[in-house]
Parts: sequence; structure tokens; C-alpha cells
Amino acid sequence: MRSRISCLLIVMTMLACDPLEVGDPPQFNGFSAKRITGSQIELSWDLATDDFLPPEELPYAIWFAEVGGTDDLNLDGLPAHITGDGAFSFNLIDLKEDAAYEILVRAKEPGATPVYSENQVTQTVPAGNALPDIFENETVIDMDNQPTQLFGGNFITEFSGSLGVVLGDEIDFYQHNGQTFERQDDISPFRINATIVDAQLNNADLIGEDELFVLTAEALLVYPDSNTGTPIRLDVSNAGSLGFAKSVERDDTTGEVTEQPLVSIRDGSIARIYTVNFDDDTFDLKGSPSLGDNSASFRLADLDADGFLDIVSFGNQGLKVFLGRNDEFDFDIEQELDDNIPTNFDESFFLTEGDDTNLFNVYIFLRNSGDDETRLWVYRGLSDGTFSGKTEIDYGTSFYSDPVFADYDGNGTTDLIIPQTSSNNVAVYDRASGFQTLTNYYGGSGTAELVYVGALNNVATDPDMAILSNQKITFFLNK
Repeated sequence: MRSRISCLLIVMTMLACDPLEVGDPPQFNGFSAKRITGSQIELSWDLATDDFLPPEELPYAIWFAEVGGTDDLNLDGLPAHITGDGAFSFNLIDLKEDAAYEILVRAKEPGATPVYSENQVTQTVPAGNALPDIFENETVIDMDNQPTQLFGGNFITEFSGSLGVVLGDEIDFYQHNGQTFERQDDISPFRINATIVDAQLNNADLIGEDELFVLTAEALLVYPDSNTGTPIRLDVSNAGSLGFAKSVERDDTTGEVTEQPLVSIRDGSIARIYTVNFDDDTFDLKGSPSLGDNSASFRLADLDADGFLDIVSFGNQGLKVFLGRNDEFDFDIEQELDDNIPTNFDESFFLTEGDDTNLFNVYIFLRNSGDDETRLWVYRGLSDGTFSGKTEIDYGTSFYSDPVFADYDGNGTTDLIIPQTSSNNVAVYDRASGFQTLTNYYGGSGTAELVYVGALNNVATDPDMAILSNQKITFFLNK
């Protein structure tokens, strides 16, 4: 026994004396840089490779300095920014519009003694010449608490857009006042006195400004205007999937067509469809079809252009289409598009109208923080109200949060805008490429979490943008 222990100690001593193997620095092919607004420079790159870590676990270090400024670029000093793991872009913000900047980006192995990629070639971005030059310089506003939702519409007046920021049981409203973005203190905080599940603005009476709809765990509340203290209330439980639509009614005698605004919620596995009676402060139930799925989100739309609203629902039991048979809100299940929904993914469900047709498309955005996989499932609408088979777009190891579909640049086509949670910016994919080509990035102050696109001013209807980052909101005014 003694000889065996001695041999073991000798072997262990020899192993301990061998030098540890040190890996090579990350292999990084450099970066591109362009001025995206007067005060922002967009940096982007292909992910580096490493002999120890996969690409999605490598952060990036960024140095920059104003050309001709008081401080030269010091590559021996600490970097100005270090991205999250797996980032593929970053935006330098709050820069001088009339100054040029020298920049270097290097991949980094995490550790007490950082190991950087060996590239030393800097890039210099000149003053001005922002492309595509859509937004004014950003405005950053600090928040006292962490918001959970951004939404927007014309709540303050009929002609002025504003941003609603959900903060627990309160909502703050922000708007551009002609010079800068600021909180509207005359109506903020707008107190609900119950934890907010969802909040949206919708013109449900077809008159003037939008009404505020707030869904809590116990009620659906409607505030007709920003000065209303007591809302119209509908008691609910286990509710979700707040949505809006308009039904079309035609008088058989006169042929006159009228629109009827509708509000819908999911109550358990039932889709409840209401109109709001603003004269009597009541909700009128118009229909309550079963979705057969108490986890489903659903949307109402006239998918087949027959004058009757249809339903698209998405939940644990898959993606389904129910076609409306009449104006009494009776539905037949027509198509089960997909029941193979991964249980380990977080999903977001969208129904959008096509840019160049009156057909609707379904998008399901899937992200998996465990496997770092991000995908977009696309179902193209057909004229009979059904949808084509699934097309999948794979965004690989991108660390993304909930996206929005919006015409952010005002060119008449819907783009896909996604917060990159490993960095400080949102990534824009254009509609022309089927949301497969990255076109631009816009950066906020801190790790990007949520984004809103819509008019937030009292002058124009062109879309503005707001990025939530930690307890800060970065606003962009459309030029």
C-alpha cells in the first residue's frame, strides 16, 4: 500500500510541475463603423473565434477618442466599453456631431487578466455625414424605477403622440415638446392602484384622442381621456391577450357601412369580444368563442376579406385559424398551422397586414436563453384566410428580446426592430430581404431591453423611437 501511495504522489507532483497550457488570443477579423445619427456611431462585426470559448461567450472591448481632442487613443488603458457576451454590434452615443473619432474594437477572453485579439488597426469616422440620417440626436432620460412595458398613441390630445411607460401600478407619459422629450407631469404618474398586466391606447369611440385601456389581474379598465379619474370597469379573472379590432356593419336597405370598434381579451380558454358603451360606461359582450387553449394569445382580423372577423390564436396547443361565419361572432376552426411548439422557448406572436397586399402575415419570434438560439417563424397569408406553411429564419446565437414590427423609417414598408440584450442597441432588419438582412443599429444608454416605434411628438406623424435600457429611456425624434 505504501509503495502505491508513493507512486501516486510522484505522478501528482510531476503533473503539478508541468506548465499550464495557455490558449491563443481570440481570432477577430475587425469591425466596421459608420455614423448613424449626428451623435451616434454604429460599430458592427462578425463574431470572433477562440480555442477555449464558443463565439457566443466572447465579449468585445471598445476604445475611442476624439480626433484632435484633449486625449489620444490609449490602447494601453482600460477600454471605454465592454459589451455583453456574444454581441455583434455596439453604438457609441452622445458624441459631438462636428468631431471625428478614432476607434478600435477587439475581442476579449474574460478573466482577471484579459486576453485581447491581436488586431490593432483603428478606424476613423469623420464628422457629420450620418447615414441613413433618419433621427435627430438622442435624448436620454433617467427613470426612478424599472419599467416593464412601453406603449404609445394619442392620449393627451388628438394630434399629439405620446409614450406610455408602465411602472408597477403607475404609468408615466412622455412627449416631445418641440425642443426635447420630457415627462408630462400634468398627467404623470397616472395611478392605476393595481399591478398592470398590459396597457394600450386605442381610439375605441372613433372621436378625438385615444382611450387608455389597462388590464390588471382583476379588471379591464378604460379611461376615456387623460383627465378621467374613474374608469369604465369590467371585472375579469385569469385574463390576458388584450387586443383591438373593428367590425364592419352594412345596412341592407341603404347600403351604408359603419365601423364598430371592438376590444378583446382571453378569459381562460375563451375569447371574449366587447364593445365599449361610453354613454352608459358599460361593456357589451358581442361574442365568446372557445379557443380550446387557456394559454393562447389571439388576434381578430378579416383574413379572407368576406366582411366577417376571423381569429388567429397561438399558445401551447399550437397556431390555429378560426374563420368567422357571420356578424354574430360565430367561428369555425379552419386550419391548425403548427402544434410542434418548443416548450423551452419564449415566444412572441404577431399578426401584421402585408405592405403591398391586403393579406395578413403571422410571425412567431422564438428565443431560448439556454441554447442561445433565436428564430422567426413566418406564415404568409392566403386569399382564403388560411396561411402558407412555416418558413424559418435562423438568427443563430443572437441575444434578442421582444421585437416590434414597424415602419421605423417612414418608407411605407414594415421593418423588424429587435433589442440586442448583449449590447446597448436595437438591430433593424428590412422587409425587402424578408427580415434576413441587418441594415442599421440604434443605441441607447445601457443594455437594450425594450423598444417602441411610433409618433411621440405634436408636430408630425413620422415614427419616432424609444429604447428602454435598465432605468433609462433613449428617445429619437424623426427628422
